[in-house]
Amino acid sequence: MSVIKNPPGCPPDYTVLEVSRFAEHLLAGDPRMIESLFIDLDKMVVSSRLWESLVPLRDQMLCKTVVNKYLGDATGKNGLSAIRKGSRRHKHRKMLYVALRTLQNALEICRGSRPTVERMPGSPAFEQIMKVRQCDGEVDGSGELEEAERLAEEVRQALAVADIRESAQEDLLD
Repeated sequence: MSVIKNPPGCPPDYTVLEVSRFAEHLLAGDPRMIESLFIDLDKMVVSSRLWESLVPLRDQMLCKTVVNKYLGDATGKNGLSAIRKGSRRHKHRKMLYVALRTLQNALEICRGSRPTVERMPGSPAFEQIMKVRQCDGEVDGSGELEEAERLAEEVRQALAVADIRESAQEDLLD
């Protein structure tokens, strides 16, 4: 068994990976795994010395591979593309706020900052996501999709000039 997920409809969402599978995802630039390294250790329920030895390496994980995966997640078939096509309409709001969150993180990395794992109430990023999340109704015609598309383009432009490594493996496996 390499992956365990909680049953649908049973909050909170969680996924448990075996250490070797987690390490594979980490080295492949999986944003979810890398974000977990930026969780405040004081907020963790359980931690180990092994985990704490990974935390100092977290900045070395921030690379173009991660940004490209963020872009793919945000704009791909389960993101903005699905909203544009009108598929899974009942999930458009969630798709949109997840896309905004991932694009915000991608832009932070391109600008040489760490991804924000916990957005503070009142911050522009928090307010943007909560506005989308708390609204009722459809995404179409509201300008929200266009804002997300604009943010995706901003990430692409920032990535083109970003002074970050291509992949985490450049430093970690040498």
